[in-house]
Amino acid sequence: MRYGSEQHQDRKGRAVFLKVRSLTVTAIMVGLILMASSAVTWHINTLERQSCFDFLEEEIGALSSRIENRFHRDHELLRSLALLCARYADIREPELWEELSSFKDSGLLSSVEILLPGDRLLTAGGRESDVSGKLSFAREAALGEHLSSRENGLFTQDTYVLRHYLPVVRDGRIVALLMGVILVDELSRKLGVSPYGGRGEYFVVDGDNGDFIVDTWHPGRLGNMLSLGHRETAPEFQDRNMQQEIMAGKRDYIVIVSRTTGEYGYMYYAPLKIKNWRLVVAVPEDVVFENYDNIKAHLRGLCIFELVCFGLYLTWMARTVRTVTAEKQRRLDMFVHLNEMEQLLFNAHVHTENVSRALLKLACLIKAPKIALWLCAVDGRLRRFSLDEGKYADVYLTREEALFFAAVAQRFTQGQEEFSANGLRELHERLPEVPEGLYSVLAVPVREPGTGAFLGMLSLCNLKRDGTQRAFLRALTFSFALFCSNFRNRELLREEGDRDGLTGLYNRSRYERDLPQIERQRQSRESLYCVYIDVNGLREMNNGRGHEAGDSMLRTVASEIAAHFDSPYLYRTGGDEFVIFVKGNDSVSPESKAAALVLALEVHDYHIALGIADGRDFSSLSALIRAAEEKMYASKQRFYGSRQLRV
Repeated sequence: MRYGSEQHQDRKGRAVFLKVRSLTVTAIMVGLILMASSAVTWHINTLERQSCFDFLEEEIGALSSRIENRFHRDHELLRSLALLCARYADIREPELWEELSSFKDSGLLSSVEILLPGDRLLTAGGRESDVSGKLSFAREAALGEHLSSRENGLFTQDTYVLRHYLPVVRDGRIVALLMGVILVDELSRKLGVSPYGGRGEYFVVDGDNGDFIVDTWHPGRLGNMLSLGHRETAPEFQDRNMQQEIMAGKRDYIVIVSRTTGEYGYMYYAPLKIKNWRLVVAVPEDVVFENYDNIKAHLRGLCIFELVCFGLYLTWMARTVRTVTAEKQRRLDMFVHLNEMEQLLFNAHVHTENVSRALLKLACLIKAPKIALWLCAVDGRLRRFSLDEGKYADVYLTREEALFFAAVAQRFTQGQEEFSANGLRELHERLPEVPEGLYSVLAVPVREPGTGAFLGMLSLCNLKRDGTQRAFLRALTFSFALFCSNFRNRELLREEGDRDGLTGLYNRSRYERDLPQIERQRQSRESLYCVYIDVNGLREMNNGRGHEAGDSMLRTVASEIAAHFDSPYLYRTGGDEFVIFVKGNDSVSPESKAAALVLALEVHDYHIALGIADGRDFSSLSALIRAAEEKMYASKQRFYGSRQLRV
């Protein structure tokens, strides 16, 4: 009995020991977790506070870049206009001023003016006025390309302006100064920037004299920073002078005390790469540390929650570890694919083959049989990147495909953010035409970053649906939007380089580059005509009346061609030669358009020789062009033969 009692006591003692040990181990684990949580909380608080300062610095950097880019674009525009002015012998030409007037309110500019020697000012429409004593041509010309300080307006003293001067140089001599006028009162609106999503304010200060160029904190009251007096600062900043540091061009931040609320405000200042200007961003403390305060409160709650739910957490972790691990792996795989696609799209506007590679990765990830990126290009034609195309190409759509794109794009331009139709019945109910072989569609718009303008769409067809596809597409639209925006900008630059400087039509280089895609259109079901035109009498006009008269003749011919032929393929291929490719399925035949063109030019006493050939009658594009050219030469011979002249 004694032995049994001792054995029972031993088992009980062992059970108590095990229980105490378990409790002790659990208590130690809880203590360690709480200590670790406290340490992590302190560390995260420190990092998050520092990240708030880093974000403040990044915000002023981004704001500086946007402001500098806006002024740089205006500078490049004015430089192009100065080159345009230099081509005119008379700066007062109405044609020049009509061109300059079209740039009114472009970018940051409110108007474009010209300052002439003798301090004579030309304004809109070529009106001339004397600004002696107000502006000096000699002084401004000596400074070259430059941006003025804040100045009073010429005719209204209560208006401040900035003047952007670009010399107009002809034969190595400055003959005029092109002047872009910026209304200071409208500058903040035209810049269209605001720190911290509009919850902060910013100032642009002239480092030479302290004048405010922009002051969003006190709109309508532009003054001088040096006249504001001393501002009370937080205790740790009392030995610093904010105004002196700003004027000296330092890059730092300071904490001031609000005169009205007594709260702290954070001001970060840095130099701008515009004249000797400074940028100052002012943000309330609660905005700067908004994320920090939220995270701090959440972390405190998290520590309490850990203590209460520790046991439940272990049970839940044991049950869900496998599911969570699988989900994390899936998300990680998705992130890796997303990162790879973003890298491909980063420079895809230069290497367009990367678009098809990105689409291929997307198709493999979400198992889409058909996937395409549709892009509305700057010349009005449609570009499409798809898996069946190894590189970029103009795509000529069937009637059903064109109606499909137009119907879906119309929904996106009206603000819809997704188009989804599953099954032929739903497709026929929602679309006017359904392309052959299509039985489901999921499409999202691609919009320009910042403006939200519709650039194109990303479409997935004939795929099985699940919830991750929509989320994944939305995550990718920004990268595709950056590509589309960069691609359009690149196309716009190419479009400008493809234009003939005299007539505005496409030049010879664009003509030769377009021939392959024109050949593809000729081989399609649509009929294509070639119209070959040569201007009669251009040499005689140049010899008899001068090259200016000849240039005017060519411009008139080009203008009438554009007016009578609604086609994207209008080219000036030589000095007096023009080539047009036009569809033959319009209500007005190419022959009728050509006859109307001849009559319109005869009103100006200009004559042309032209030849028209139908693409359906020839086996190749070169044969079509050659046939039209031969007809043109025959027309030219008849013209000169009837006037007893030699060709």
